Amino acid sequence: NRAGGSGGGSGLFADRLGVEAGIELSEPMTDCARTRGIDVTPGTAEAVPLEDDAVDLGLMLGVLGYVESFDAALSELSRVVESGGHAVLQS
Repeated sequence: NRAGGSGGGSGLFADRLGVEAGIELSEPMTDCARTRGIDVTPGTAEAVPLEDDAVDLGLMLGVLGYVESFDAALSELSRVVESGGHAVLQS
């Protein structure tokens, strides 16, 4: 599986869910996630720095309350999750 999460934060959820990569805007949170072994790329849910169809599972856990554009975040999630893949959202 190729899973990725927006708003990776400290990497706590990613670590517990077995997600190996994430997107995070905050440098301190990125550093924390990397100590858990998560491959973190700087970015936002509204501008995910991944190719189209890059993952088969996309996660946005506790992110939606922080995005500037809900529509842009969902559009990006749809773009990076491959056809037939899954997206999990939790506000």
